[in-house]
Amino acid sequence: WSCTSPAANTPGMLVAVAAGACRRAPLERPAFELRLVAGEPNVGLDPATASTALSIAGMELLHEPLAECGPDSRPVPALAESWSTNATATRWTFQLREGLRFSDGSPLTAGDVEFSFRRMMAAPLWKSRLDAVTGIATPDARTVVIAFARPMPEFLDLPGGQIGYFVVSRRACADGREPALHIRY
Repeated sequence: WSCTSPAANTPGMLVAVAAGACRRAPLERPAFELRLVAGEPNVGLDPATASTALSIAGMELLHEPLAECGPDSRPVPALAESWSTNATATRWTFQLREGLRFSDGSPLTAGDVEFSFRRMMAAPLWKSRLDAVTGIATPDARTVVIAFARPMPEFLDLPGGQIGYFVVSRRACADGREPALHIRY
């Protein structure tokens, strides 16, 4: 597929081009082309390693977090339809929305959330943000329980600004693909 847009070449503009607006080209080309234009380097679209504003803007188009920042700056549901903490805020339990799928059609499960958090915990970018995590359990396909060594009432506020706890496909990473598969509701 080949996608073009006059705005895609405008400095300072962020342009996402949907596959439906593309014309067919040889099969060896990607299904769509995403052009991000800014005055800084793109360090990739992997949530475990990318940290520049340009990379984060691209990740926000391709990945979903457990929760997002609402209009009043409080967390609102995204992949997680709800969450709760124990009395000491040392254990957070997330209930995922039913029927979530990655763009390749595979289901998004609690195992993908656990995999994503373990990838982030192993990455230098996230070590200090997630150093208090002592365990992650997935009692069923839609439930994730994250345990902490100390009270973490601010857990959903930790990413700050534009960085979220994005979930990637365990299957895509196991197949050696870039973890940039988006999620379908």
